[in-house]
Amino acid sequence: MREAFLTSDGATQWSSAGRAYSLCEYSGKFVIGAFRGDASDILSVVEYLSVNRAARYRADKNTYCNIYAADVCTLMGAYLPRVWWLDEHIRVGITQETAPVLGSTVREMTANEIHAWLLQYGSLFGWKKVATVEQVQVSVASGAIGLISARAITGGHPGHISIVLPSRPRNSKKVSQSHAGRRNARNQALPKWWLSDSFAATYFWVHSRPTKENRASERQNATPRRSTLVGVTVRAILPAAVDNLRRAIDSEIGKVPAISANLRLALIAAEDRRYLRHPGFDLVSIARALVQLVKRGPRQGASTIEQQLVRTLTGRREQSVHRKVTEIMLAVWCGGYLSKREAADLYLSVAYYGRAMNGIHHVCRRLGCDASRLSIENAAQVVAALKYPLPSGSTSTRSWSRRVAFIATVLRRTSFLKDKAAYSVFSQVTEPDESAAVEAHSPVHFLGASHLRRK
Repeated sequence: MREAFLTSDGATQWSSAGRAYSLCEYSGKFVIGAFRGDASDILSVVEYLSVNRAARYRADKNTYCNIYAADVCTLMGAYLPRVWWLDEHIRVGITQETAPVLGSTVREMTANEIHAWLLQYGSLFGWKKVATVEQVQVSVASGAIGLISARAITGGHPGHISIVLPSRPRNSKKVSQSHAGRRNARNQALPKWWLSDSFAATYFWVHSRPTKENRASERQNATPRRSTLVGVTVRAILPAAVDNLRRAIDSEIGKVPAISANLRLALIAAEDRRYLRHPGFDLVSIARALVQLVKRGPRQGASTIEQQLVRTLTGRREQSVHRKVTEIMLAVWCGGYLSKREAADLYLSVAYYGRAMNGIHHVCRRLGCDASRLSIENAAQVVAALKYPLPSGSTSTRSWSRRVAFIATVLRRTSFLKDKAAYSVFSQVTEPDESAAVEAHSPVHFLGASHLRRK
């Protein structure tokens, strides 16, 4: 996968013409190696572009945060797409001979589309997603580029992208930013706008800028992750199904509540022990289920958490080979679109737990607990209802109680944690003070996970 640029000798920040084109200064005033390599670089670029005065970013019936963010990143030596390849060209493959032609091979990117691009392709171009804006500020202070991207809660409304600047305001409720919008800000301490109800999902990104020597080789030789390549392939084979699933995910992801680390680990212990080691489907579980089927033994499930998420969001549960293959392919696509933590949290948020209990809020209300502060027993009770849904007016059944005891026992052993470092990272991002609900022998205590604020 390579970058897409539209170049023009006349595209400057002082003209509103040619907004689809990259700035002609890309190879001029700002070149890799001319910077000091510290936090002052981003301030120099922001000062030069003068977003508060430049015609290129001046709001009319539209706002241009996407253009401004792309220009800043371009001048800093990082790639953020102003235009990107059309899906049909990605499906057949982008070669060095594929020329970027607006409307023919590339399209302009809105803020919502850049938000999705960062999730799907960002890692190929040096972008790394982090958990909090504070982590972005630390990286930016060391010379990295920091972005905040937010997707609008409805498709007809614009998303937003903001550049994080290195200075720290005295008011902790504000962040130094530079962005284009209804009111452009060059270098200003701004409130945390992404907490608004207008946005369904927000992510924080950092880019450690490449040096002059290794920039070309890094870009030309970048090898996409397997999940990204497979995700692009799945989208090419099942475009309508992927679009429908993405819309379902986007409509629900902003509603996900704070989820306790104990609850995530209980889900893994009960439903998918190899969750952090497979791309969305588990060949070992599939093989085991087929062996049991041939032996006519007790049926065993082989569905991963991603597959269960796909099944829940699509509502398709018919028993057919076609449906199962489609489900597996969509689960793999999910593995590239969502992180493991996001997929687990979303599944817990939308799953069916029993009569009149669709979603984590309802089952926690029935059981009298809080999803963000769960002991081992509480977590086991919630997850047990996935296999044995609770009937109306009841808080327990015999099968459910046995399942609760089994899950709690597995959690206390902690032997199911095959990759302790990976599970520790998986469990870290959670609500503060969760330790009050974690018992001494819980997996989180065993891992020594810190309790960071969930974004």
